[in-house]
Amino acid sequence: MSSNTKRIKELEEYITKYRNEYYNGSSSIKDELFDALIDELQKLDPTNVLLHNIGKDSINNKVKHIIPMGSLSKLRNDEELKEWITSLDKSILFVIEYKLDGSSIELQYKNGVFTKAVTRGDGIIGDDVTHSVSLMTGVIPSLSIPWSGAIRGEVIMLKEIKDKYFPDAANCRNAANGIMKRHDTEHAHYLHIITYDAINEGVFYTYRSTFKVNKDIKPQFQTEQEKIRFLESNGFTVVNNEIISNESYDNIYQYIKLATSKRDLLPFVIDGIVIKSNDVDNLDVCNPKPKKQVAYKFPLTIATTTLLGVDWNQKGSTFTPVAILKPVIIQGSEVKRANLVNLQTIEQLQIKLGDTVGVSKRGEIIPKIEYVIHSNSSSKSIKPPVKCPSCKIKLTVTPTLVSCPNPECPELIPYMIERWIQVHNIMYIGPVIIRELIEKGLIKSIPDLYKLTVEQLIQAEFGPIMSEKIYRSIDDSRKDITLISLIDGLSIEGIGKTMVEKIVDSGYTTLDSILSITVDDLTSIDGFSNKLGKRLYEGLKKYNHIIFELLSLGIQIDDIDGNPYIKKAPYVFCISGELESMKRTKAIKLITTHKARYSTTVTTETTHIVCNDLGSNSSKIQKARKLNIPIISEQEFLDMLKDNK
Repeated sequence: MSSNTKRIKELEEYITKYRNEYYNGSSSIKDELFDALIDELQKLDPTNVLLHNIGKDSINNKVKHIIPMGSLSKLRNDEELKEWITSLDKSILFVIEYKLDGSSIELQYKNGVFTKAVTRGDGIIGDDVTHSVSLMTGVIPSLSIPWSGAIRGEVIMLKEIKDKYFPDAANCRNAANGIMKRHDTEHAHYLHIITYDAINEGVFYTYRSTFKVNKDIKPQFQTEQEKIRFLESNGFTVVNNEIISNESYDNIYQYIKLATSKRDLLPFVIDGIVIKSNDVDNLDVCNPKPKKQVAYKFPLTIATTTLLGVDWNQKGSTFTPVAILKPVIIQGSEVKRANLVNLQTIEQLQIKLGDTVGVSKRGEIIPKIEYVIHSNSSSKSIKPPVKCPSCKIKLTVTPTLVSCPNPECPELIPYMIERWIQVHNIMYIGPVIIRELIEKGLIKSIPDLYKLTVEQLIQAEFGPIMSEKIYRSIDDSRKDITLISLIDGLSIEGIGKTMVEKIVDSGYTTLDSILSITVDDLTSIDGFSNKLGKRLYEGLKKYNHIIFELLSLGIQIDDIDGNPYIKKAPYVFCISGELESMKRTKAIKLITTHKARYSTTVTTETTHIVCNDLGSNSSKIQKARKLNIPIISEQEFLDMLKDNK
């Protein structure tokens, strides 16, 4: 075991222990020391699942946004900016503002009274942090008018506050975000809120994870200037802003140049400029990245350092190269590691061990090697590992992926469970606890989580209070398992929430339809290559036993329209070969609408197999005969459905 791997495991144990103490109200470590442990783990293993679970919004109540909280497209040079400007109508006036480097917040008001503060979350639903935000400078408890709606702003920490009270924090944004999410509200009074957007209640509504404009409600604000005046008149601190004509390119560039020169002199941190049309377009605001609003990012700060080595971090079956750098300070914090992504990236950079490299912090947080400055004769090529350290099987190496081909690799089990826990926001159970449960034989798969009892956890020496919390958090997650999160949580390589949403948006809105999807079906969906389609298809076949075991444990998985998946149906049909009167997709829809179920494979639950060729000797037919499952014709199948209305 390398020294880094050993230290990562130690950090996981410490962080899990101290976090559990915190939630039990008996913390034995100062916040500053706990933050230092988090910072060290972030540097050693930036993708560690424990980092995602700590400080995650999920421990707070979920609240739906009133105003869309999407992100802006990023422009990084003058050419991109000019191209964007020229794509818009020349009569447009622009509002230009500082891009504040903080945490987005929505302040909700009802009849003039401040009711809730909601984090950005996924842009549709965030977390209730009213308890902390109500103590921050810039929140107006009561307006002078009975106004209902939402105000968007940024939670920031002033530079002098960080330097005086939080000198060990990585940056102002991280410090502010951590304080905002604390349940004890400690230090919340050190934070400020600067506002820049507002909308009256009811203008937007949500449908299938997207915002829509409610045509029955008239928007109060027609321009960004009106919003700013409204905010100022009600006592809110507003972002620095200026109105500039679309035709005044020089004025826009001058503003950017001035902001760039002043950024270090400002009392708060800005990382760019926001430029948006003065005319409010609420339909455009509903887009994930509005076309009439962009963020111009300041040029990267590049530091020079040396590539000392490369660690190959294993996550499940995948190995990722991470650069070990000679420590260098970039924008106030030390950088020692950077993700090299894959062998293709290494080849594109033409980087070798011992090279002098230029390193930046993308988004002012994520270290990235931008280019090689100098390579000398003693520099050595970067080689991938040959064997998996977990199972000793020879690794599969391609330009874009280094992976373990062993489907029984022991590293896959904890990885899949960690992924499931992350997707479903299950608290109090991190990597160390997962591995301990595996070692004690209590879990060996995702469904085993839902078989755990409080008694088993107590016997595993987690203590009565923590055992109850672990059990309750797992049990509570039952109701949060959706069709999208189910597939997202199966750890199928390359398949995350976004790709599953694309499948659903293409009409595959039920579990049956997704389990029946073919590679050809998938490749017709935007974003799915043949390779990715095949990967999902094979992954669903490989892990469908997990899905059915979850169903057998009483977990309900609704389709997108809210209809529950029918676990126990009078008929479970499997189809072999071609149908004469309809395509298979239509037959599947017919099955589900007649309160029956479709199965992609023949199992003990299958009641009938549909096949027009009774002399067929396909694998499905062979298995059906072995299990004494009736083989029926297409017409018999249709007659059965008619009788099962």
